[in-house]
Amino acid sequence: MKDLQQKSILIPFIVGSSYLTFISYFLSVQKIPSNVRNYSYEDYTLVAPLYLGVMAMIGRTLFGYNVWSYFLSGLLSGLIVAIYARCTNSYNFDTKEEWNKYMLYIILKHMFVHGIVIQLIERVI
Repeated sequence: MKDLQQKSILIPFIVGSSYLTFISYFLSVQKIPSNVRNYSYEDYTLVAPLYLGVMAMIGRTLFGYNVWSYFLSGLLSGLIVAIYARCTNSYNFDTKEEWNKYMLYIILKHMFVHGIVIQLIERVI
């Protein structure tokens, strides 16, 4: 099955956009009051699974299938989200400290999801 994972770029996309991968993001965003976030939860639920799937696919293409490559793809994914959120003012944070906490949180979360969750699911398949 490992040869199939290395040959098919669709497996990382399917795993990255699966329920087990994105549920923690949905629960986190759902808890954020709508007056703090500048986007709709409905739009987020459509875009997030696709983004996570694409980033998992890009991560496998750029970094391969070794253990650390999953953490690298999580770092890249988290950085993209953090930079995008900051540039588009996705949240109504008042201080630089709030933005810094958010950015650290989102980068670590992406590294965990890619490095642990996606990696485990791909290895089980």
